[in-house]
Amino acid sequence: VKDVLHIDAGKVSVEKIEILEFLDGKVLESRTKDIDLSNLPNGVYWAKMIFSNNQSVTRKIIKE
Repeated sequence: VKDVLHIDAGKVSVEKIEILEFLDGKVLESRTKDIDLSNLPNGVYWAKMIFSNNQSVTRKIIKE
């Protein structure tokens, strides 16, 4: 990811997305599918997506 992370969840509605850093925990939270990461330093983060069906998925992202 360079500046904007786009989440495509298909037919499931995304309730909330949290961007997490290993040491600092949650660094960003959004309720939109396009998340501006331009103000974060380069590094490894985790995107935790919470869906309307109460399921969640966490994926590693690399900010360049």
